Amino acid sequence: YSWKGNSSVGSGSMEITKSDENKRVEFDLNFEGQGKAFVFFNLEKSDSGTNVTWSMTTSDAGWNPFKRWILLFMDKFLGGDFENGLKSLDEVTANMKTEKVSEVTQVQVEECTYLYINDTCGSNEISSHLGKDYGALMMFAQKNKIVFLDDNNAPTHHPFAIYFGDGSASGKWIFQACAMTSAPLNKIPVDKMIKSMHKKSSSFLMAKYWGSYDKIKVAHEAIHDYAAKNKIEIGNAPWEVYVGDPSIQKPADLETDVYYEIGL
Repeated sequence: YSWKGNSSVGSGSMEITKSDENKRVEFDLNFEGQGKAFVFFNLEKSDSGTNVTWSMTTSDAGWNPFKRWILLFMDKFLGGDFENGLKSLDEVTANMKTEKVSEVTQVQVEECTYLYINDTCGSNEISSHLGKDYGALMMFAQKNKIVFLDDNNAPTHHPFAIYFGDGSASGKWIFQACAMTSAPLNKIPVDKMIKSMHKKSSSFLMAKYWGSYDKIKVAHEAIHDYAAKNKIEIGNAPWEVYVGDPSIQKPADLETDVYYEIGL
């Protein structure tokens, strides 16, 4: 890359000399008539993202005493530009699209039984309410020796929720916090708060979503677009299966599977 100078900056060129993906980038700067410099970016993973170190070194002062004095004050001259550049880099990466949505597919959810708790809350309270509800479901299951299953009847536990309508406009969401179980209905004790439901086998449109939960709307939109394009009638009570574990995974890696039942 090269540039032509003006009254504020001189001409020069830049050449990348080494690149180690997601770790380090090195390049040479050539300031025409003003010397050369070696620049590198170091990238290190951290709990909150990536730490970037931006450095520039030069020893091209020769015997010129003025250039030697300039080098002594280089940090003062360029430090502000480096800080502004790193700030801009942080803003750009913060706004980068990190969520991913799989292709929409038609799947069959087999006959199943699940426990659920009815709940209502505001948009910013969903996570805390789900956490409380799943805790109550877990305690109930342990007390009554009930085994949880996921939506494919595999021997693992993926909690899910069924949402009734779109609460983004009103700010109130009505939903059921659910967990599938191997126990038949007649073996599940009656409880004031925790209910049970047996559902027959049914077809769904499904999309996998990876990313922060506050952007999951893109997965719902993908299913609605697919249904409209293929003239498939779907219900208005979607399921969200929470496959990812927020306690050990970064938001960008969390998987949530979204289901819409066909024909309702």
